[in-house]
Amino acid sequence: MNVFDSLIEKKTKLAVIGLGYVGLPLALEFAKKFSVVGFDVNESRIKLMKNGVDPYYLKSKAASLGYEAKVIAASRFSNDNMARNVARKIIRHVLRTTPDLNKVSVLVKGVTFKENVSDIRNSKIIDTVKELLAFNINVDIEDPFADGDEVQKEYGLKLAKSIGNEYDAVLITVPHDQYLPLDEEYYCSITRPSACIADLKGIMKDKITKRSYWTL
Repeated sequence: MNVFDSLIEKKTKLAVIGLGYVGLPLALEFAKKFSVVGFDVNESRIKLMKNGVDPYYLKSKAASLGYEAKVIAASRFSNDNMARNVARKIIRHVLRTTPDLNKVSVLVKGVTFKENVSDIRNSKIIDTVKELLAFNINVDIEDPFADGDEVQKEYGLKLAKSIGNEYDAVLITVPHDQYLPLDEEYYCSITRPSACIADLKGIMKDKITKRSYWTL
């Protein structure tokens, strides 16, 4: 097993030394995929990382102090495009079997900023959802941690009251504890045979064989 595979499976920790305007946003981004340990002599920065502070807050804070946080800005540009690219990849898949996108339905599992929290601020998955809706695709959103009223107030979107059984795609966005025990049979039970499982965090990697599957 090489180092990258070991990181993916979280058998190896990635250390980020120095949690300043560059190190902190990098550490937070890496932590979405890998097991990360941050080191810094400044205890307040350690606290920020533990609390999962949005790195784009640091960009605005830097700007207020007269600094241009180019690395964070570049990271945001890449992140913004990623949300759109995820939607386009799902669209390309479903078009192979269902040319009429009005008949396509997608389930989005998870809308919070990260796993096991209720914070929906700056959740980039909203951009993916809006991209799918722009193509007249039917989108159901479910999240055991998100507050439905808050999601509707913040983004104008409603959480699904129930989950269907004929989705053309399922988008798994965050590894909530409630999602980890779900197996392939569960995903097969809620999707069509031609469906794809888009697993952004790789929690079902090497576990899906009866549906099309991809992860970042």
